[in-house]
Amino acid sequence: MLQGWASFGGSVMENRSFRFDRHDRIMIDNVSYRSESKEKNTHFLQAIVDGFIDDFLTVKTDQDISLLMKSGRLRVDAGWFSKTLHLLRVRHDNSNLRDLSEDDLRTVAWKKEWCVRFLSAAGAKDKPWRPKMTPTDIRQFIDNIKSEMDSWYLNEFGMRRKPGRQRKGEIRKEFDYPAPSTLRDWLKLYRQAGYRAEAFRPLYENCGNRNQLDERVRQIVQNGVESYCTLNRIKMADVYEDIEAQLFLHNKKHGSELQVSDRTVRRHINNIDPFKRDAGRFGADYALRKYAPVGRGIVLESPLERVEMDDWEFDLFVLLKTSSAWKKLDSKQKKQIERVRVTVTVAIDCVTRCIVGFHATPAPPSTAGAKTALRSVLLDKTKIAELAGAKSSWDMYGRPEFIVTDGGPVFRGEFETAVARSRMNRSLPDQDPRMRGTIESFFRSFKRLCRYFTGQSFSNVMEKGDYPGEDYASLTFDVFYRAAVRYIVDVYHHRKHRGLNNGTPFKTWEILTTQRDRGMAPPLNQEQIVEAFGLEHKSKITRNGVTINSFNYESSDLTKLHQIMGEKDVVSIFDPDDLGTILVRVPNKHLDRFHNVFGSYIIGKCTDAAVHGRTYLDLVAGKREVQDFLKAQALEGNPYRLTAHNDFQDQSAQALKDAGIPTHQLSQKKYDQITAVVSQKTRAALTSPTYSDDPMSDDDLPGSVIAVSARTKPKAKPNADDGNAQPKERPAHKPFSQSMNTFEDDDD
Repeated sequence: MLQGWASFGGSVMENRSFRFDRHDRIMIDNVSYRSESKEKNTHFLQAIVDGFIDDFLTVKTDQDISLLMKSGRLRVDAGWFSKTLHLLRVRHDNSNLRDLSEDDLRTVAWKKEWCVRFLSAAGAKDKPWRPKMTPTDIRQFIDNIKSEMDSWYLNEFGMRRKPGRQRKGEIRKEFDYPAPSTLRDWLKLYRQAGYRAEAFRPLYENCGNRNQLDERVRQIVQNGVESYCTLNRIKMADVYEDIEAQLFLHNKKHGSELQVSDRTVRRHINNIDPFKRDAGRFGADYALRKYAPVGRGIVLESPLERVEMDDWEFDLFVLLKTSSAWKKLDSKQKKQIERVRVTVTVAIDCVTRCIVGFHATPAPPSTAGAKTALRSVLLDKTKIAELAGAKSSWDMYGRPEFIVTDGGPVFRGEFETAVARSRMNRSLPDQDPRMRGTIESFFRSFKRLCRYFTGQSFSNVMEKGDYPGEDYASLTFDVFYRAAVRYIVDVYHHRKHRGLNNGTPFKTWEILTTQRDRGMAPPLNQEQIVEAFGLEHKSKITRNGVTINSFNYESSDLTKLHQIMGEKDVVSIFDPDDLGTILVRVPNKHLDRFHNVFGSYIIGKCTDAAVHGRTYLDLVAGKREVQDFLKAQALEGNPYRLTAHNDFQDQSAQALKDAGIPTHQLSQKKYDQITAVVSQKTRAALTSPTYSDDPMSDDDLPGSVIAVSARTKPKAKPNADDGNAQPKERPAHKPFSQSMNTFEDDDD
C-alpha cells in the first residue's frame, strides 16, 4: 500500500519545485548533503563526510529530486544540522527562526535559557530561596548561576560566549552574561511574546536614526516630493532644483544654513507608494489597470482541455489563379487576375500551443469556414502536411472539452449546432481579446509568414506608406495554402515557446498525450462527424426508401421505418463530399425498435453505385439554373464561393478529401437556397399550364379595357355527333421544355 502511494505521489510531483533550508540534511543513497544554494530549478548540494563538508558541489534538478523521492532513495531531515533549533523547539513554541544565522540562533538560545532558569527558580516551591523581580534578587540570581550558564553553553555549542564589553573603569566580563536590568528586560519580552523564542529575534531593521533631517527641511522636501506625483511628469533632478530654490529663500529670510543632498531627495521620491506615484503621473485609470489584482486564471493540465478559435484576415494579397495556369499567362493577363486577402480560421490547443484546426479561404469569414476549421480539429491532418511538403507530422487531433470563440456571427447558428453534436462544450468569454490570449498570440507569430513574400497589406496606413501591396502580390492561393501549412507544421510546432518553459509545441504534445494519467477523450467516428457537420434534407420516406437530390437511398432499417411510420417526412443528413451514404433521423418514440442506431440515426445507402464518392457540387454546380442563381446573387452583392480549395489549387483537393476535410463552402442556408432553385425548375419542367374553359368577359375585367392582345387558346374538341369530324393527330413534342441537367455550354 505504501509503495503504491509513493508511486502516485511521484507522478504528481514530477514538475514540482522544491526548497531546502540551510540546516536540512538531505540523505541520498545514505550520503548526507546540505543545500548550498538554488538557481531556478537547480539545487547545489554539498556532501558531508565524517562531519566535514566537501569543497565540490553536487547538482540536482527538481526533476531529479522528484525521481529520487519516487524511488525512495532520498530522505530529508529538517533542521538536522542546527542543534540550536532543537533546543528552541518546544511543544508550545511555534516560532519560525529558520531565516536566522547560527550566531543569531545561539544568541536566542542563550537569552531563552536565562529566562527559563529564572522562571523555574522563581516558581520552585521546594527551594529555600526564590528570586523576585527586584534588582537585588536578579543580581543575586545572576551571580549564582553564571558559571553554570557558561558551562551549559560550552557543552551545547562547543565554544564559550564572547567576552563582555570593555567599559572604562570596570573589569571586563569573561563572557557576556546579562546585567540585572538586561535580564529583567529579557523576561518582559519573553512574557509579552507568550513565552516564545520569537521574543529574542534580532530587529536590525529598526536600528539607525530615523529623523536625520531638520523638521524645517523635512517640510520643504515633502512638498517638493509631492510635486513629483503630478501629470507634468517632472524628473527627479527638477524636484531637487525646486527644493534647493525653496531652501535658498528660507535661509535668506531666516538667516539659516539649511541644506539637503540630491541623494536624500531621490530616496524620499523612491519611497513613494508605486500606486500613488503612477496614479499621479499617468492617471488613475492607468494605475488601476496596472495594479488591479489578477487571478491565476484557468488551470489546464491535459491536451484539448481548452481550444481557442478565431478567424483573421491575413496581411498578404494572393492571386486567384492556380500556379500552373499562372505560369501560362502573359504580363497583361496577369495584371487582370483578381487579388484578394485570405481569411484563415485557426484552432489552437491552450495546453500544448499546437495548432489543431486550420482553414484558409479567399472568401470573407463565414460559418461554413468556421465549421470546416472545427471539423479539422477532429481529424488527422498528416496528409495535408505531406501535400505541403512538410517533414513533420500533423497528427494533433481529437475531441476538445471546451471550444472558446468570440461572439461573432460566424460562430453562431450552424457552428453552435456542430459543437453540440460533436459532444463538446462551448465557452463565450467577454468581448475582450485578452480573454482569448493564446490564439491572439499565435496570430502575432503567424504574421512572420507575411514577411517572406511580397504583397503585404499592413495593419495601418502609416505602416504601409506608399507600398502597393496588391500590385506586388506574388503568391497564388494554392502556393500560399501550402506555405501556411508548412509554416505551422515545420516551423511553429518546433519553435521554442516561453509559455512551455522553452519547450516546443510538438514535443509537449508528444509527452502529454503519452504520459498523462488522465488521458484524452476518444475521437468521433465517421457517422458522428457526418451527424455533426453534414447538411440536413427533409423528404418523405416511401417504400422505395428516401430520395435526396434525385438519388434513392435504401436499407433494411429504412424499410422497417417506413412500415412503422408510413409515408411521412423524415430528416436526413448527408456529407456533401460523399453522397453515397446518408443518416436518417428516427423519432424518439421509435428508437427502441431499432438495434443498429447511431445516436438517433439509421444508415441509408445510395442504390446508384456511381454516386459513391461523388460530391454534391459535382451534380449541381454545372446546372444552368444554379449558374443563373449564383450570377444573380453576385449582382446583388452576395457572391457565393461554393468551393473553398479545388478552384484555386492544383493538387490539394484530393488530399483534403482523403483527410476528411470539406472542399466546399456550403452552409445549410446556401444548400436550402440551391435546393429550392433546383426544385422550382423541376416542377416547372414536369407540369403544363392550365387554361380556363371559358374566357373572361369584358364586364368581368377590372377597370376599363384599352386593348386586347391575341391569345392562344386550345381548339375545341370535335363533336361526337358530327360524323364528318375526324380527330386530328397532334404533333409529337418533348415532355420537357429543357433538360434540368443541361449545362451552360450544351445545346438545347
